[in-house]
Amino acid sequence: MLLIIEALLLISAALGQDQRAAAVAEEYPLDMALNSFDDQYKGCRENMTNRVKTKYLEKEINNSLDFKIAWKKGKDFVKAPYDKNLTEDHLIAIYVYSDSNVYEQFNHDTRDGKRLYNQTRYKWYSLHFLLTDAIQILKKTQKKCYLTFRGTKGEFDKHVLNKEVRFGQFASSSLDRKKAQGFGNVSCFKIHTCEGADVSKYSKLPREKEVLIPPYETFKVTAVKTRKDQKDPWCNTVYVLKSSGNRSDLNCAALFEKPTKTIINYPDEREVLIPPYETFKVTDVKTKGQEALVGAAVIPGGPIEPKCYKYKLPACPRNYKPVCGTDGVTYPNECMLCIRNIFTFDQSLLITVKPVGTDMTGTALCETTYAPNSQVLHYKELNS
Repeated sequence: MLLIIEALLLISAALGQDQRAAAVAEEYPLDMALNSFDDQYKGCRENMTNRVKTKYLEKEINNSLDFKIAWKKGKDFVKAPYDKNLTEDHLIAIYVYSDSNVYEQFNHDTRDGKRLYNQTRYKWYSLHFLLTDAIQILKKTQKKCYLTFRGTKGEFDKHVLNKEVRFGQFASSSLDRKKAQGFGNVSCFKIHTCEGADVSKYSKLPREKEVLIPPYETFKVTAVKTRKDQKDPWCNTVYVLKSSGNRSDLNCAALFEKPTKTIINYPDEREVLIPPYETFKVTDVKTKGQEALVGAAVIPGGPIEPKCYKYKLPACPRNYKPVCGTDGVTYPNECMLCIRNIFTFDQSLLITVKPVGTDMTGTALCETTYAPNSQVLHYKELNS
């Protein structure tokens, strides 16, 4: 769907820059897009649904001729019966997002939306919410991360290895690398997304195999590859992005007219709330040695080396003894330290033999030293 439009856009195909800027030989940054309107509506979804129906949608459609025409086209395109999980408005919003007269301005305003919000000039509250809500609803049933691709014609900063970035807008990507490559091979993205949803079923062009990524998902740049670094060159520069969580600075701001708080979540800390009335049956009891899946071995003359279990996903128990990492951080357990090593490529963390002291609250103070990279198992070894 959107990939076809991205073929016509240069910079906005990658991170929402205006297509007219692509004519200038200029390098654009990859960063956390801190000016983004990144509301994820956590804790206010029902109230925002009502606000969109009673206030924002009708007002915004009437205030924009392009939006009004695109919405009408979408309404004609979407036919009953609707998806059992998505409403008609959700499906129309996905269609509207593909409209070239809407997409460019919408993503430009979203990427710069914090400033527009503060000046009360953001005019896409309804579309932003409906797309966000649709993605989150679809994620409840899809329940998996995706490996996707994104091809662009723009040049971007190459000094971003190991940095965290966001697209800061609704970013279109494809499950098919060849589809993505057809829309640009100057700067491309190989993306591991855990917040993006497969919307190809609802797209005007399902063959594009589109996965739509929300503005609030964060990524770590794990590699920047030029053609000489690629075994199968498909782009001048390939940025490899791995989902690192999400960040929302303007959560519920559209409803309460100010953000509730900045929300930052990481993959191993996504919470599941358990109500007090739920009951459980104890089916097994295991000791730490049976369950922890991680041990420790002393390296002669050095700190303790964590033994990382070959797990598929970064998920750890929370009830084992904290350990001090050689980076000076207290980790809840060895498993958490092993996960940190997955995302660390320039240095590896070991467990200090003992902390150097405690602070006023009794929390361990850890010595800050670094160990050779070869001493700790990394992601490829964990999954081999």
